[in-house]
Amino acid sequence: TREIVTVGIDGLLVDRHQPEAVAAALERVLVDEPFRAQLSSAARGSARRFALPAVAAAYDRVFGAVLA
Repeated sequence: TREIVTVGIDGLLVDRHQPEAVAAALERVLVDEPFRAQLSSAARGSARRFALPAVAAAYDRVFGAVLA
């Protein structure tokens, strides 16, 4: 979803009901090495935001603020 993926930066979003769009996105990732490398690197960084330590720390901050 757009809340998680920044299109063209750390991923691509396509309508799964549009085969041509899916094919075009796949082709771009397969053919464009610099684009693929940039997506891959940025996606790893974005994924860290949703890793257990990051999510637990966010909950800790929220609970800390509520209980303060």
